[in-house]
This record gives sequence, C-alpha cells and structure tokens, in this order.
Amino acid sequence: MTDDRTVHASSADMEVIFDGKVGKWYLEPKGDLPRQRVTVMAAAEYAAWLLDRGVGQVHFGLPGGSRFDQYVRRRYTGMDL
Repeated sequence: MTDDRTVHASSADMEVIFDGKVGKWYLEPKGDLPRQRVTVMAAAEYAAWLLDRGVGQVHFGLPGGSRFDQYVRRRYTGMDL
C-alpha cells in the first residue's frame, strides 16, 4: 500500500480505493484478500450499490475523486448527497 491511498467508499467488508500515486481505482476487501483494479465507473457503480442497499458510506470531496463523485451523484439525481 502507498501513502497516496484514499478511501472513497466503504462497507463492512470492502473499500473503494483511489491510489493517487498510480492514478488507479481498486475494490479492496478488508482482510487478507487481494485488491481488484477497476475503472472509475465500476468503482462508482459499486459505491452507488452500497448506498442503494444502505450497507455502506460514500465519502465525497476527497482528492482524486471528482469524476467518481459525479458518477455516484448522477445515480441519485434529486437526492441530497
């Protein structure tokens, strides 16, 4: 892991990570399982899924996340996020 790792969404068993050092998005299980590289759109879709089911949090306004934030908010047009 690098110091440039930012958690943009989280649930009890998974985190959506942006690694600023390499500019890549990851789904990272909590525990010893390996992380999976994903597109920003896939990361946002997973985060929206967490919100839709009420099982996670999305952290808006973090470094490297403007497109991610935009994609998640688009899914929830009309909601106060």
